[in-house]
Amino acid sequence: MTPLWVAKHQHNVPAVFVAFFSFTSDPSRNSLHDNQLKSEINSMKAALARSDYKTRLAVVLLSDKTILQAPDIEERLGLIRRTTGLDPKNSLFFLPPNTSRVELSSFVSSVLTALHPICIDYYRDLTKHARRKKTRSNIPPPTLPPTKGTSQTLPHHGWVVRYDVKLGIFAEFRQEMDVAGRHYGFALDNLLGADAGVFETTPSWSTRWDELRLLADSAAIRIVRCFLWSGHTAPAVQAWTSYRERVRALLDRRGRGANTYGWEAWQARWTRVMAELIQRADLPAFQVLSEPSSSARSPPPQQPKGDMLLFVPPPEKPLTPSGNRIAPWHLLHHPGYWLRLSAQHTIARRALAREIPEEDRMPPEQSSAHAVAHRSATYDTYLCAPPHIEAPLPPEYTGDAPVRGVDHAEEIVAALNAAISQFALRSQHRFVERLSLDLGTQLLEAGRWRAALDSLAPLWQSLSWRTEGWWPLVARVAGALRDAAVGAAEPKWVVCAEWELMSRRLGGGGLGDLMGCLEGLVAEEGEGDKGKVGIKVEAEKVVSFLDVSCVFLNPEDHVGEPVKTQLMLKSDALPGSSPVTFESVRVEFGGSGPLTAIELSHLADQGSDESESSRIENISLTEMRPSPTDKPTYAGTASLTVHAGQALVFAFPLILREAGDVVLRKSIAVVNNPRFKLTAARDYQRPPSLIAPWTSNVWWLQQQHTGKGAAAPLRNKRLLSRVADSVALRVLPKPPKVEIVVNGLRQVYYTAERVELGVTIENREDEDVEGAVEVRVLSGLKEGVRWKWVSDAVPSSSSRPSSPSSSDEQSSSRPSSDLPGHPLPCPLAPGASTTATLALMAPVSPADNVVLELKALYHLLSDQSTPISKTLSIGLAFVSPFEADYEWSPRLHPDPWPSYFAVTNSGVDGTNEGMQQQPVEGLIHKWNLLARIVSFATEPLRLEEAHVHVLSVSGGSSAPKVTARMEGPGGVPVEKQEGVIVKPKEMTGRGFGVCVAKRDIEDRRPIVVEAEVRVKWRRVNGSEGTEGEEAVGDQVEAILPIPRLMAAAAEPRVIASCVRGAAAFTVAVHDGEEEPDEEHDAVAVTAPPIFLLTYTLENPTTHFLTFDLAMDAAENFAFSGPKLCAVHLLPYSRQNVSYRLLPLLPSSSRPSSKEGRNEGEGETDAEGDADKWMAPVLRVTDRYFNKKLVPLPGEGVVGDGKRGVLVWVGEE
Repeated sequence: MTPLWVAKHQHNVPAVFVAFFSFTSDPSRNSLHDNQLKSEINSMKAALARSDYKTRLAVVLLSDKTILQAPDIEERLGLIRRTTGLDPKNSLFFLPPNTSRVELSSFVSSVLTALHPICIDYYRDLTKHARRKKTRSNIPPPTLPPTKGTSQTLPHHGWVVRYDVKLGIFAEFRQEMDVAGRHYGFALDNLLGADAGVFETTPSWSTRWDELRLLADSAAIRIVRCFLWSGHTAPAVQAWTSYRERVRALLDRRGRGANTYGWEAWQARWTRVMAELIQRADLPAFQVLSEPSSSARSPPPQQPKGDMLLFVPPPEKPLTPSGNRIAPWHLLHHPGYWLRLSAQHTIARRALAREIPEEDRMPPEQSSAHAVAHRSATYDTYLCAPPHIEAPLPPEYTGDAPVRGVDHAEEIVAALNAAISQFALRSQHRFVERLSLDLGTQLLEAGRWRAALDSLAPLWQSLSWRTEGWWPLVARVAGALRDAAVGAAEPKWVVCAEWELMSRRLGGGGLGDLMGCLEGLVAEEGEGDKGKVGIKVEAEKVVSFLDVSCVFLNPEDHVGEPVKTQLMLKSDALPGSSPVTFESVRVEFGGSGPLTAIELSHLADQGSDESESSRIENISLTEMRPSPTDKPTYAGTASLTVHAGQALVFAFPLILREAGDVVLRKSIAVVNNPRFKLTAARDYQRPPSLIAPWTSNVWWLQQQHTGKGAAAPLRNKRLLSRVADSVALRVLPKPPKVEIVVNGLRQVYYTAERVELGVTIENREDEDVEGAVEVRVLSGLKEGVRWKWVSDAVPSSSSRPSSPSSSDEQSSSRPSSDLPGHPLPCPLAPGASTTATLALMAPVSPADNVVLELKALYHLLSDQSTPISKTLSIGLAFVSPFEADYEWSPRLHPDPWPSYFAVTNSGVDGTNEGMQQQPVEGLIHKWNLLARIVSFATEPLRLEEAHVHVLSVSGGSSAPKVTARMEGPGGVPVEKQEGVIVKPKEMTGRGFGVCVAKRDIEDRRPIVVEAEVRVKWRRVNGSEGTEGEEAVGDQVEAILPIPRLMAAAAEPRVIASCVRGAAAFTVAVHDGEEEPDEEHDAVAVTAPPIFLLTYTLENPTTHFLTFDLAMDAAENFAFSGPKLCAVHLLPYSRQNVSYRLLPLLPSSSRPSSKEGRNEGEGETDAEGDADKWMAPVLRVTDRYFNKKLVPLPGEGVVGDGKRGVLVWVGEE
C-alpha cells in the first residue's frame, strides 16, 4: 500500500465534482448560451461516466439578473434541467446577483447540506467494496510481477492490514471517527502482534521494515486524531503512550533497540506531531482568548479571559478498567508541554550521537564493506540521518570537504522557542523563565554568543526567582549571562552579572573581582567619563552585595538640636573576593523636612583605617545650599573602600533649621574605575524583597576591645520606635513655652448672640519674645463665624477680605496663612502676660462643632530666624434657645363682605345702556396663628418681645395685617406682653391674628404666606429666673421659622363658633323636710348654662349655592334651632345659623386644669373629661357641588379629628 492510493481518494477522485457556470440573461443570445451550457454539462457527465468512478456532478449557475428582473429564467432553468438530467434538489443550484456575505454564507451551507448525503453514499459504496475484498477467502495474485517498486505478494495479515487502513480512511471521509479509530486499531494489532504480526515475519534489515513502521506511525497518528476529533483527550494520550511502549518493545525484541539516537529522533518527531495535532484540533480548553483564533467557532462561554487550562482534566468516570485515577502524564497537555519534550529528546539524540565511535562516523566510501554492514545492523536510521551525517567528523579526520551534518542546536532552539511562546500565552511565567534558561544554555553550548545574550539578558532583568529565594537558579542565570556577555564582547552585561555574582547568597560563579572584571575585554580610559562603559543597577531588581542605609537615633527631634545620624555601607560579598572602592555614596531624602541629601566622597589619603574589620568612624559634614530658598545638602569625605563582609558606619550630627517630615527616598553608590562607571541605586519606597529589611532600622555600637591589637567588633540594636513606615525622622518645631489661656468660657452659647472671651498670653520663656496671635474659627458653616478684637472698631465680614491695617476681624473661610495677627506688646518680658478681648458673633443656625483656634506665633529676640508657635483649640457649641410649634385655624372677620351686586354712579352716563358693573374689592379672611414657644436653653432667659415678620405673600393677596396677643404657659391670654422669664423646658404662647384679602375678587388662587417669628431675649442674673431679676448682656433676636401657611379663599366653608351664656335658673334644695327650718340651710343648685353655637356658612364663589343642614340629636345636650333646613347663599355672601345648647349631664366635677384641653392642640382626654364636652354634629351638604362640608373650629370651640367640633361645658 503506497501513498498514491491515499492521494487518489484525497485529492484526485472526488465524491462530487461541482462546476460553476455564468448564467447571463440577454434576450438575443439566451438560446445560444443555453445550448452551449447544456452541451458543456452533458460533456462533463459523459467524461465522468467513462472514468468508471461514481463521481457525481453538481452545477452552480451564477446569474447576472434575478428572477424578478428576468421572468424567463424559470423556463430556461427547467429546460436545462430536463435536457441535462440534473436533479434540482442536489445537482442544480441557482445563485442570484448582488448577494450579501450573509446570504452567500447561507447559500454555501445549503449547497453543502444538499451534497452531504451524496458524499456519504459514495464513500459507503467504497467501504462495502473494500469490506468484500477484505473478507475474501483467498488472496488474489498481484497485477504485476513482484519486483522492487511494484506490487508484491502479501500474506494474509498484510492483506487484512491493507483493507483495515482503507476502511478507516473511508470512515474518516464519512466523519465516523469512532469507526475509523477501530479499523486503525485492528491494523496496528495485526502489525505489532507478538505472535503473528507482520513485523514478526519481516526482517529488520529489510526496506519493508521501515515501510511497515511508517504505515504503523500513520495509523497511530490517525487514531490520535480521531480521539481528538471526538473530544476524548485522555484516550488520545493513552493511545500514543501505548503505541510508544509497543514500538519500544518491538525494537528491543526484533530491531536495533531503543538506546540509539534513532529512537530519540523518533520520539522528538512524534512529540512535535502531537503538538501540531493539538493545535489543529483547536480544543476549546486550549484556546487563547488574547489572540484571534483561526477557527470560526466562538470561544466557550465558561472560559473567562486569562483563565486558560494547562491540561484537559479527566472525565468524571475513570477510564482505567481497574477504576484507578488517571496518571497526570496520561492527560492531554497544551502544545508547549509536547514541544518541550521534543527539545529534551533532541538533546538526548545529540548526546547519543556524540557517543558514536569515530570509525562509525566515517563516510561509506571511506569505510570497508564490513564496517558499513556493521553500521546498518547497529544503528536505527528510521526517519533520521546515518551516523556519518548525524555526527560528521571534522575535515582533518576525513581529508575531504566538510560534511554538513544535522544541526541539533537549531532543532532544539526551534522547539524551545515554540514551547516558550505556548507557555507565555498561558501566563506560566516560571516555566517561561526555566525554558529561557535552557534556551540560553543551549545557545552557549553551540557557541552562538549573541543569540544567547539576547535570550538571557531579558530573563536576567525580569527574573522572578530572586523574590522566591531560589539562589542556585539565579546563580545559573547570572553565570550564563556573564559567559554570553564575555563571548559577545558586551562589557555592560559582564559588569552587571559580576555585581550579582559577588553576593554571598549566590555562592559564587564569577571572578570575585568587580574592579578588574573587564581586564582584557575593554581598554583603560584616561581621566573623565568619556569613553567609559556606563552601567546602572537597581538594588530592588538584582541580588546586591551592598547595603546602604541611613538611620537617625531618635524618630523625633526638634529644630536647632543635634540629630544623631549614621550612614552605613555593608558588604555581603563572597569571602576572599576583592574589595570594592566607591567614588561616592549619596542618600537622598524627600518629604516636607529640611533635608535634601547626604553625600560622602572617597578620600583614600586621609590616614583612615584601611583594615578589613568593621568599624564606626566619626566624621563631620558641611552644609551646602545652592540658593537661600533651597533645602540644605550635607557633604563630607571618608574612605569608601569596602571589603567582603565588612560594615563601614559613619556617624555624624545634623542640625536642622526647619520643621517637617524627613522621608528616606533612595541611595546611590558610584564605582568609577578606568574601564567602567557603575551606579548602584536603591529605592527605599519599594518593598525590600531582596535586601534584609532589618539593616535599615538598626543603630550600630562599638564594643570593647577583646585583646591587644584586635579591632573592636560592632554590635547593633533594633530601633523599634518609628513615627511611620515611610518617615525616617520627624523634625518638630522648637517647643513653645508661651501659654494661652481663655477666660469666661461657657458650656453652651446661643445662636445670633455676641460672645466675648478674654485671651491671656503668658511668657514662660527665659528671654524676651516678640510675636502675634492669630485666630481661626472652623465651623463648616457657609456663612462662617465672624470675629474681631474688641480694641478694633472696623468690622469685616467673611465675604470681604481685610487687610492687616484695617481690622483684625476674619472669617473661618479664610486660610490661616492669610490671617493678620494681633500683635503682642513688644517685647514681652519673661513671666509677663497680656490679656485681650476677642468678640465672636454666633451663627444664626445651630452648630455644635465650632472650633476656635488661637495660635501664638513668636520668636526669641536672640534668635529671630527660628519661628516658634503655640496653638490652642477650643470647642464651642451654639444651640438655638427657643423652638416653637404652630396651630393655624380660621376665624371670622367682623367686617361685612362687599356686595356682589353693588354699583357706583361713576359708571352711569344717563342711559341704561351706559350702566356698567365695577369690580369690587377682594374678600377679607381672618386666621389665627398660635405659636407655642418652648425654651431649650440651659438657664432662664428673659423673653422681651415676639412678633411675626412676613417674608412673602403669593396668590394675589395684599400684605397681611397681623395683630398679636400673649398667652401664658397653658395658653391663657395674659395682659403682660414684655419681660417674661422663661425657665428651661417651659412653654409660653403667643397668638397672632392674620387678616388677608385678595386684590381682585375674581382671583381664585389660594393665598400662601411665608413668615417667621422673631423673638427678642436677654440673659438674666442668677439661675432661679424670678421676675425681679435684672437682664444682662445685649438684646438678641432669635428667628424661629414657620412652615408655609395656606389660606384657601375660593372654596365654601362652614365655621363654628360658640359663646357661653349665663345659667338658665337656680333652685334651692332642702334636706327632705316639707318646710324649711332655720337650723338647716338650703343648698342652691345652679343649672347648666346655655351655649350659643353659631355656624357661619361662607360662599366665596360666583355661584348661587344651596346648603342642606341637618343637626343630629345627642344624649348629653338639648338644642334649640332648626333640625333640618336649607340655606340659600348669593355669590360672595355668608349667613349665620344659630343653635342654643343646654347640657343634660351635671357638671359638678371640675377639670384638673384648662391646660389639659389646650396643650394637645384640640385633642381631649376621653377617659377623664369625656362628660365635660359636647359634640354637636351638623351635617352640611352643598347641593351645587354635591359635596359635604366639615365644620371648622372657630372661637370658643375645639376641633377633634374623630368627633368634629367640641364645646367645653365644664367650669371656666
